[in-house]
Amino acid sequence: MAFRDTASALTFIEDNPVEILVAGLDLAQPAGGDFVRRTHAIPGRSHLPAVLLSNQSAASTIVPNYLLAHQVLSFPFTADEVVVSAIVRLVKRS
Repeated sequence: MAFRDTASALTFIEDNPVEILVAGLDLAQPAGGDFVRRTHAIPGRSHLPAVLLSNQSAASTIVPNYLLAHQVLSFPFTADEVVVSAIVRLVKRS
């Protein structure tokens, strides 16, 4: 599922089983709404794995400590890389 805003995404995640998050890294920053932390605060979702996408190069991407357990893909990345990263996160979770 894709969402235009974090409020709709959080409501969906709260009401439905979800296996993985794919989100922009800026959504994980305090200025971006801290989406990953808010998702992990939902009961039963505290260990939900995430693939975070950055629009910056790997050299300039800053990842907060609380996100180091998640996969971060820096620009440029392909759709195939996103899919493979998500599958790897799901397999590691099992």
